[in-house]
Amino acid sequence: MGNSKQKGNAFEIQLATSLSLWWSGGTHDDWFFRSSNSGGRATQRAKKGMRTLNSAGDLCAQCSDGQKLLDITVFEIKRGYQSISIADIFEKKTGGFHDFIEQSRKSASIAGVPGYAVIHKRDRREAIIWMSSIYGSHPIVDSLESFLNPQNREWLLGLWERYYRLGT
Repeated sequence: MGNSKQKGNAFEIQLATSLSLWWSGGTHDDWFFRSSNSGGRATQRAKKGMRTLNSAGDLCAQCSDGQKLLDITVFEIKRGYQSISIADIFEKKTGGFHDFIEQSRKSASIAGVPGYAVIHKRDRREAIIWMSSIYGSHPIVDSLESFLNPQNREWLLGLWERYYRLGT
């Protein structure tokens, strides 16, 4: 798997499975999958003033329960980019990881959702997640393994319940 595009595609598929298992409480591995053209379809349609359901960012939902997560956040998935690090947020004013965040912010705007996240895995490093502040929380920076826990699932599901189902 020397090809970076192949690595990225494989990582997106692996991540879709992991997020599906986490979001479903371990019961389903197929609630998420790679979006069409890594969100490119939604981006191109947005340039024409059109919205595209379930297509912004790198993941799309395969069922209504999965859609709940994507109702509140979009995911941009990055694999490789050895010279880019989460430390760029503190060490640089522009470029690097800031570009990943900006891409996520644009995807969230296209999707019409309040939150966005970057999941980044460099070679021989642990995957990390950077999630924007949602509804008054601070941005989250964590290892992906630590983040994918039942408490964070319940927190995000509670946000969805509060803001989308109940409309408050």
